[in-house]
Amino acid sequence: MAAHQDDVNFDEWEIGMPLIGDEGDDAGYRIKNLNDETERVNMTGNDRNTRDPAVLGRLYHIVNGYMRGGCGKPATLIVFEWMLRTGSAQRFRQTDIDIVFESRGLRDGMFPGDELSFYDPAVVKVGPTVPIESDPVEYTVDQTTGLKLGANVGFNGASIDPEMSRNNTESGIRRVDYRLQEGYPLYVKRDSGPMDGAHWTLRENVKAQSGLPRLVRTAVLLERRPGDDEGRFAATISTKVRVSVWENAVEKFRRAVGRVPNDDPVHINPAPRKGIAHGATVLFGSRDVAEIESPFDKDNLNAVDLDDIIVIRKESAR
Repeated sequence: MAAHQDDVNFDEWEIGMPLIGDEGDDAGYRIKNLNDETERVNMTGNDRNTRDPAVLGRLYHIVNGYMRGGCGKPATLIVFEWMLRTGSAQRFRQTDIDIVFESRGLRDGMFPGDELSFYDPAVVKVGPTVPIESDPVEYTVDQTTGLKLGANVGFNGASIDPEMSRNNTESGIRRVDYRLQEGYPLYVKRDSGPMDGAHWTLRENVKAQSGLPRLVRTAVLLERRPGDDEGRFAATISTKVRVSVWENAVEKFRRAVGRVPNDDPVHINPAPRKGIAHGATVLFGSRDVAEIESPFDKDNLNAVDLDDIIVIRKESAR
């Protein structure tokens, strides 16, 4: 099988997956891990009513290895794929995606209750690495600026209030609007040291009312503590969409009353799999990776071009 099997195949998305009901503060339906499940491919959004706008997220690639040279600092490369489903809405205006990474499970020599945050993965790169601006639209506006000066002078009870105002109107000022995709690391549950979270914003071209692409990919490169080669960690995902004033108000109400419960975190187990030398646990949206050629060098993950691997190549057969 070819190394780059990109790309667009909406049939692979499990839109109607089984869900589990909850009781309590987060009553509702959410995507849960089955038993001790790791690398849950369908991360979020699949529980939403098909009439509602939703961001459906899935794991596209996970590769565990090292930052460089096949030794030293362990690393994990993750590529996420997001399907933006408008439901009954006309289009997406903006989507915000946040992911926080935390260690899970005791390490050697630890006791229950010991602090695990020392082992939290560090977000060292986020893809896209620079903002992507597309579909530019140039337009002109008229701009009016005003200047107003005033003074108050008093002497023996008499006052003088001179005032001057001036407005200038400039016509034909050129502006450019564009569709934007940007991401960056950030602090979520800590305020110093390595960053533990990643954020992405997708924004439409407001002037053109372009909406957002139906399918988007983002990526992170995580660096883990030396010696913590097999330490498990989790990714907790949250998404927000802006569609219309009405839909935004409805979504805010749902969240306020607990109608949009949180999905279970996605647990990642970087321990080597028997018979799998390329270090991947998910490739092209599948956990069945034994017969798939990995496009990544697990021993030098720091060299991976995150901007290249998030490109969706429509000409591909897959």
